[in-house]
Amino acid sequence: MHIFGEYKTANLFFKLMSPFARGGYESFLLSLVTESTTNLTLILSNELLAGCAQYIIKLDDAYKAFDHEPKDFKADPNKLLEIRSFFYSYFESIKPAIKTLVMAEHRYQALFKAARDAIFIMNRDTGIIVDANTEAEKLVEKSKG
Repeated sequence: MHIFGEYKTANLFFKLMSPFARGGYESFLLSLVTESTTNLTLILSNELLAGCAQYIIKLDDAYKAFDHEPKDFKADPNKLLEIRSFFYSYFESIKPAIKTLVMAEHRYQALFKAARDAIFIMNRDTGIIVDANTEAEKLVEKSKG
């Protein structure tokens, strides 16, 4: 999650099969942009973006929604409309789920901060510690700041 003044963003890279791409896959970047005051966590943002990416990946001939080299291949407006319609319906349909997830995140954060045990949260793939509670800071005698 990146914060730029009044806005914050989350990004997700994914690959989409395409007969026009070298290696058979195009790289795509989905970005979620919201006001910085919006109560949206990195975990929730990643879930939302992953849902969109999965839809595009599973959509038959999704690559046709985008212009490609050679220049004579123009995007199919119907395929693009199909993806755009999904985005609108997806975000409308998950608004109640977002509220529930935000409430759960608040409860989790309260428990995390108030825990009397040291808790470290680590990225499983990279092994990098991404968060630690106050007790963990005391244990290693370091602060997150």
